[in-house]
Amino acid sequence: MVMITKAIFGVALAVALGLMWNNRQAVIEPYTDTDSAIAAIQLKGLDTDFERAQIEASPYDIAEAPDTRAVPMLALARDSVGGVAPVLPFDQQVEMTGGDMTLGGSVTDGVGNIGGAIVRVERHTVDGVGRIDLRANSEGFWGADGLPGGRYRVRAWHPRTHASLDSKVFFAEDGEAVRLAILVQPVQTALTVELVHRGRVYKGLSGTVAVVVTNEAVDADGIATAGGVANLRVNLTPSGGVTLAPGAAITDVDGVARFRMTCHQLGQFSAVATIGVEARPFALPPCQPAPPAQTIVVQPPAPTPAPAPTLAPTTPTNNAPGSGASTGADSTGSGGPTNG
Repeated sequence: MVMITKAIFGVALAVALGLMWNNRQAVIEPYTDTDSAIAAIQLKGLDTDFERAQIEASPYDIAEAPDTRAVPMLALARDSVGGVAPVLPFDQQVEMTGGDMTLGGSVTDGVGNIGGAIVRVERHTVDGVGRIDLRANSEGFWGADGLPGGRYRVRAWHPRTHASLDSKVFFAEDGEAVRLAILVQPVQTALTVELVHRGRVYKGLSGTVAVVVTNEAVDADGIATAGGVANLRVNLTPSGGVTLAPGAAITDVDGVARFRMTCHQLGQFSAVATIGVEARPFALPPCQPAPPAQTIVVQPPAPTPAPAPTLAPTTPTNNAPGSGASTGADSTGSGGPTNG
């Protein structure tokens, strides 16, 4: 009996130990590298031998584009004379590069070439206007290449001395060479000085006179404009008989310097306007006698009549018989004593 009990106990112990070992393996197996077999993934070969479609030749004659990969974009349309490079295009939607058209010529005022002039090249399309500005060299010549064909407008000016006078409008094919002579006109850069006034000043009284300083200039688009010259010191010195105050004034944004003129004597006098080293004489407005005093009689206003009095409306009293009106005689109900 004892032996049977020990045998049963041993079998139970073996089974328990076996279960424990299996659980241990299940726990530690994911963390061990005992299985060194490498799973192989087998891929079927891919068929890369594609069938090429038969493409017929194009019926159009396609020109081969030049290789411009190593050329900066703005240098494609470049100054071929050696002056200042073009500025950025005016409208990025309109191409001003990548062609084979050559454009160049000279800038002249009819007497000689104008060195340092600006030449504006515009290309007009349905999409807008493209623009580059070139600068002529010291001898007045300019040029650019690498431009696309199209309709162009070209004009020129000098920033300080010459304004745009005419423009050249033309159509150029890609690959064409166009030569132009652009005409400009000189502007009047010398100061123009004028004296303005109301025409007369009375003795003993004062009036205003003004010195106006203007000149011509060329704006950023090459157009000649005339305007006042500001911040100039103007000295206005009279010859006698009058005083001018202040003795010196500064021109405003319109080129005007104002002075107060007072006449002390009758007659015509003059003054000298000095701007820098330049002096110019001017005739002042004449000093005239003051007009005689006039006596103005002011009539007092006529008195306003008093308004007529307004009477209050009256209500008439109706004493007719049968009207129902009461009087003091019948307040007792009868005109006298009643006899029984």
